[in-house]
Amino acid sequence: MSALIALILPVLLVALWMALLVRSLLRARRVKEAAWAALDLPLRRRMDLVPPLAAWLEARARPEGARLRALYDRAQALPEHATAERMTLDTHLSLALARLFTLAETDPDLKQDADFASLRAGFAAAEADLQGARRGYNAAARDLNALIESFPANLLAGSLGLAKAQYIELAPRASD
Repeated sequence: MSALIALILPVLLVALWMALLVRSLLRARRVKEAAWAALDLPLRRRMDLVPPLAAWLEARARPEGARLRALYDRAQALPEHATAERMTLDTHLSLALARLFTLAETDPDLKQDADFASLRAGFAAAEADLQGARRGYNAAARDLNALIESFPANLLAGSLGLAKAQYIELAPRASD
């Protein structure tokens, strides 16, 4: 009887340990997915601000309006599950907005226009929300990646269909 227990006990301990490891891998994936969902809402809010800004710029024959409209159209054409493409597009939009708002500092027409100032304030608030959500997503991605890359979790990660998460580049400041 004690020989049987000596054989079964290690097997049960290994099985329990593997179950806990699988649980932690799946939890890390759920946290990353929740962080993406938390990031998606501010992304959509900011994207909703693009058409009025593009229309305002196009009404004043500014080329930046067409660029923003093209980015907006590309974002609308992306499927929901295309997270890598959405991350790249988010970076391009952040850079285009940073360039526009930097240009606005030197352009007296843009600097003094109340409508532009109102649009700019909306984007500043949206960008502040986005920065926090990006940091949360990147922290969740970092934790998942660290778990996936560590032994022995890396042996189970592939069988669970887990892959390394892509990080989101934090958007540059308008002064960069």
